[in-house]
Amino acid sequence: MLFPTDAWWVASWNTDRTKPHELYIDIVKPIKSDSSEITVIDLDLDVVRTWDGQVEILDRDEFELHTKTLRYPSELVETAERTAELLANRVANGLEPFGVVGNRWRSRATAQS
Repeated sequence: MLFPTDAWWVASWNTDRTKPHELYIDIVKPIKSDSSEITVIDLDLDVVRTWDGQVEILDRDEFELHTKTLRYPSELVETAERTAELLANRVANGLEPFGVVGNRWRSRATAQS
């Protein structure tokens, strides 16, 4: 997993080919961390890439529901949606760390298991 401290996302690369997605990115509020704990607040939207390279944004309906019921501020909604779209584009175009770098780290993890 990758936990960037200055971004609205966290990403995980899957090593288990029985799972449908080889890359799964959660849209989150920026991470808060201290020396012993990472706090992540998931905002429902997810960007995924399947093993055959298809990229999509998941859970828009859940995000819309929570936007209304939990009264997400408009700035949060706009940032989460913009982040999902930008990440989907980056993933689809193989931009790092969603290209060679992520796949290289997954290969290392698979070799060590």
